Amino acid sequence: MDIEHYNINEEQAKFSSDPSERGKYKIVNKGFYANILTLGLRNTHPINSYHVDAAVEQHKELVKLNLTANYHFAYKKHGTGLDIRFFVGRFLYNKDEPKNSRFNYNLSGGQASDYLYNEIFLGRNTTERAFNQQFSVTDGGFKNLVLAETDGQFIAANKWLNAVNLKSNFINKYISFYADLGLVGTISRDENNNEIDKVSDLAYDIGVSLNVIPNMFEIYFPFTTSSELNQLSYLETIRFTLNINTLNPLKLVRDFQF
Repeated sequence: MDIEHYNINEEQAKFSSDPSERGKYKIVNKGFYANILTLGLRNTHPINSYHVDAAVEQHKELVKLNLTANYHFAYKKHGTGLDIRFFVGRFLYNKDEPKNSRFNYNLSGGQASDYLYNEIFLGRNTTERAFNQQFSVTDGGFKNLVLAETDGQFIAANKWLNAVNLKSNFINKYISFYADLGLVGTISRDENNNEIDKVSDLAYDIGVSLNVIPNMFEIYFPFTTSSELNQLSYLETIRFTLNINTLNPLKLVRDFQF
């Protein structure tokens, strides 16, 4: 069991609303806190290992419940196997959905999901396209940029998110095939403040990954995705993980082999 407390302070630019001061801004400090209780279950068997984590996350105006399960089935050849990840996320309480949108779930992990600053992103707070293609396997765990949508409209995951992630390497540990599937539940309000619930269409991505340094530096090339992001070129849809915070140089040298 783990109990964590986060106290996040951020600097934000507040632009002037005066037309004569267009483009001028001042830096303001804003902050929030989070309390997280996590219960975990582990099995480190070399063939059928798994770990399951259930976490309750509480902020000032909301409470989330997240369940993440990872299972690994090892093939006969060293370094190969099938990885299955399940994620179920629920808002148990959310006082103001639009105001708390930064805490929404995301199908594709990345900076948007890392509001607690647990990950190291090379392009955090930059507009450099290549750096912004870095992501982490959080929330829905999708490897490529996929947005939840229904009736052709993108929707926000401000109620719940369910996802399953599959990844398998048959030849060696440096090349894998992957597939991600997910559904999103959203809540909105009409002019009378009545609750409107919607469920997204099935979201998915399928592709192949190049595992340069397995579990640390991996590049994901999509074959197909459910989101028609026409403004992006194919190169812009390629994404990568760079888990610097898990780097253990001695372990990398010991485990490196063809």
